Amino acid sequence: MEPKQNGKQPNADNSKKKSAAGKEKGVNEVEDPIDDQLSVSKGKAVQSIKQPHEVSKGTPADPASDSREGDNSSVTGSQKDDGASSVQSDGDSAELDLFLQELPSSVSDFIIDNLPQSAQLDVAKVLVSRNITTVAMLGLLDDSSCKELAPLLSDRANLIFLKAVGRNCSSARPLKRRLEEGGGGSDLPSDSVGNLQAKFKAKFGMAIPGRYTVDTQVLSKIKKDELVQLTECDEPGPLSAKRSRIVIDPNMKSFNTEDIRLPRASVNCEAAHVALCLTRFCLSAAMLGKMSPTQALVYLARLFELGERTSVHAIKSADLGMRLEAVRGGNSDVNVSLGHKLACGQADILAACQAESRSSTPYSGSNAQSHRARNRPQVDEPCRQFARGRCRFGANCIYRHDKSQPRQGEDGKEGSPKQQVDQNLSSTEQLDPPKHAPKRVTIPNPGGKSVATPWTRSSLDTIVLQSKVGLHKTGVGRCEDYISSYLTAATACLELDSEQEFSDFRNGGICILPGEEPPLTNQQASFGQRLGELLLNEGAAAGLTALIEKIKGKPTKEQANSVENFALAAASGARRSLAVELGPSIVEREAGNSIYCSLLGTIADRLQLKDIEFPIICQRGLPLGIDVAIPYTNLYPRFKPKKQEEFETPEIHTNYKSMMLPEVREKADKIVRDEEDKGYIQRLGETDLHNEARTFIRRAAVPKAGSFENGVRIVEDFKRSNTNLHSTIPNTARLPSVSHLRQLISSLADATSQSTAKYRILQFDLKSAYRHLGIHPSERKNVSFTHTFLDGNTVAYENKVLSFGHSGAAYWFVRYANLALSCLELILRATFSVSISKPFGSYMYVDDGFLCIWVEIYAQVATVIIVFWLLLGSGLSCDKLRFNLTEGTVVGIRIDIRDSPCFEIDPAKTEKLLADLRALVSSECISEQKLASLAGKLNRYASLRKYLKPYLQPFYGLLAVMRKLGRPAAACPRKSEVNITASFFIDILSDPHAFHSVGPIQRSLDGYAGTMLLFTDASTRALGG
Repeated sequence: MEPKQNGKQPNADNSKKKSAAGKEKGVNEVEDPIDDQLSVSKGKAVQSIKQPHEVSKGTPADPASDSREGDNSSVTGSQKDDGASSVQSDGDSAELDLFLQELPSSVSDFIIDNLPQSAQLDVAKVLVSRNITTVAMLGLLDDSSCKELAPLLSDRANLIFLKAVGRNCSSARPLKRRLEEGGGGSDLPSDSVGNLQAKFKAKFGMAIPGRYTVDTQVLSKIKKDELVQLTECDEPGPLSAKRSRIVIDPNMKSFNTEDIRLPRASVNCEAAHVALCLTRFCLSAAMLGKMSPTQALVYLARLFELGERTSVHAIKSADLGMRLEAVRGGNSDVNVSLGHKLACGQADILAACQAESRSSTPYSGSNAQSHRARNRPQVDEPCRQFARGRCRFGANCIYRHDKSQPRQGEDGKEGSPKQQVDQNLSSTEQLDPPKHAPKRVTIPNPGGKSVATPWTRSSLDTIVLQSKVGLHKTGVGRCEDYISSYLTAATACLELDSEQEFSDFRNGGICILPGEEPPLTNQQASFGQRLGELLLNEGAAAGLTALIEKIKGKPTKEQANSVENFALAAASGARRSLAVELGPSIVEREAGNSIYCSLLGTIADRLQLKDIEFPIICQRGLPLGIDVAIPYTNLYPRFKPKKQEEFETPEIHTNYKSMMLPEVREKADKIVRDEEDKGYIQRLGETDLHNEARTFIRRAAVPKAGSFENGVRIVEDFKRSNTNLHSTIPNTARLPSVSHLRQLISSLADATSQSTAKYRILQFDLKSAYRHLGIHPSERKNVSFTHTFLDGNTVAYENKVLSFGHSGAAYWFVRYANLALSCLELILRATFSVSISKPFGSYMYVDDGFLCIWVEIYAQVATVIIVFWLLLGSGLSCDKLRFNLTEGTVVGIRIDIRDSPCFEIDPAKTEKLLADLRALVSSECISEQKLASLAGKLNRYASLRKYLKPYLQPFYGLLAVMRKLGRPAAACPRKSEVNITASFFIDILSDPHAFHSVGPIQRSLDGYAGTMLLFTDASTRALGG
């Protein structure tokens, strides 16, 4: 039995019977994501899923017909009308079938199910005879057009049934057609505007009139948190009035549509027009749930309060600045709603706009001139509006009109360049400031003293406006000073970025270079040394230390098994000893966790680390941000999710076709059974299967190393199930880069000889990394799946642990690995740094560990590292361990530390990159999947050659356009930028010197060059396809 996507099981009695026209309903197949020509439809998620035995084969029917389910839906039109006075003959039935086949399936079903037999043929015949056979045209049937068709009916009494067909199609008419009539397109699902109106009325007791909402295109932008210009709110929404009608010519037997919208009246009062546009935006945002009506009123009150003392221009500037700040991340809390930001925040923008407008001409109403002359004193400053020929106050203006100066536009003169630039800079709507680092900097003010301010986007707007005010108050438009101050501010920000580049070292742990660590506190030194000696003694007693001394490079299968057994025994002994000292609760595991959260939390607390909150959260089960919120922490950067459209979920839940391949099924069965035995997943009972809130994730099989013979990896598609879209992730984890790895090795080198010959490499890989962290029990229903075994039995499961592919899984695991590695670094420093200043250097990229260890204490340090990870409950892939090496590979970079350290790209990966580039140039086309892979490989190659980074822009630019437009492939002709750049990289990689190695980075000698990339919307041909 296949579960529904939303958990409901459809009732077999509710399935619709075939209509008189013989139409049947079916199900679309969805392609596998690993196919090159993947095509997935986006739209509103389907809320009901039928079982395979309940769905007939054939062409999918209209959605409107599928929605009418119930006990009476299986009753045909003839059964409903048993009491009718007239019964159709076989000839009439055949004729009716012919006419119904010309109509949409939803209309045919409506006629059969709702119209009496005496009216079915009459209505269908009239519609087909006049070629009114589409849902769009049927939706335009109003009372007047139906009356024009009435003479064609054999029975005028059937007019009411003709109107019923028109009204049914009008309510079900796709939104796309309505938007085409309104002059725009939108990605909002059909009938969503009406649903939003209904929800708003149900919540607040009153629907918003259509003329007070914005057009559907603008509604879509508000929904996606995009900036909406005030001019876009000038057009009323799609529900304001009917925009067209059918006009039928009975003589010519034709029809057409007629635009019946009234012409727009001219705007006489600018203030009222601005207020109406603002009201449309606020009410539309309230209808979308972006703000409450109260927040909308407060926001309008703040703007009108500003305008009361300034001008309409100030209202426009403040509105644009506040909404721009709100949608582009001006507020520090991403969880704050748009309404709260506008109603309670952005006070600095209001103050800046008020300060700017003090030297501007306020808006004048009908009595503005007398009000200004009566209540405002004269100011001995020249009137800038008069100099431009735009002053409307004449003798009543409070500013001095200097007639000796030529005004702009007089005698055919355009004015000086400074005047034109000053006029262009008079509107803040033209300013879109860049991002800046939050640090106090000093900004020179052309009007006088320098200004020290925390550097944020909001403060940039304030500084720009203050600079402009200073220019206005001087009476001279010193444009050069203004531009100079702006460039000074931009230079200061680049310098701040440069400082962060130098000081921002990351290694996946404490993120401090060896030799620069602060001294350990007494508590850190005491507890770290005791724990390190405990792990070392247990490992030595189990024989692990002696075994490590004998292994060089990759261990044999017997050695790997011995390492695992010895390390597990040492970890168990250490855990028992800690339970005696710290209490038995530290060895308890809950919520599906394989790691000992209480033990990790106790160690982190004793070592005085900051992130002691993670073990507490993990012990209860990690939330996914769907039903249980993920707490925000200031220890990690904020997560800025990419905008993603909601995918249409398949009507019947099935896995991708790759899961049913013959070479995959047996291996996939073994993986599922192993995970069930380990407690990673659990079967669902009948009650859990019918939970309406349950979401099932489609799974696919991906080959390892390019072939299923090498193994199978099962991935879950959290993207197309909309699970990632519905997850709210407040933070993200920053991973170390190749530059950080080069800095780490450089810090270990001898200060005189720059040699690292006294270090040896240890590499390890955490086994089933994500699967060791449990999910909160309330979130498990959101990560369910099904599996069909070889015997044909389909079983439903739910994940108890994190899965690769979910947007929150990587953040949670990296946060765990960072905390664990930070603990390990302090333990190693407390245990081994007494005699050696730099005993080790650590680097961890997700689940891959890389350490350089002083050769004299190598076996002891390696013992502590291996036992510690197993002590916490993590698993190690012992066959992937590498011991006592002078060279190794991490993140695709080969490292040699035998003498002077050097770094180079793995030659095998470079050869693969060269082959991909040649394939692109010869075929002159590329798929989206292959382009993403190629761009990643080029980025890895350029990580050791920074001067090649700018040449990656064409590849990433084309990739962005393809994803935005939904193109599965793109052409790359020989004259395209992508093809030319690919040929350039082929020449580089074909050169014998292309594979030369590079040295480490000494931070004191490291240079920094900021790169500015300017992007504009361009055609796909300009980018290569």
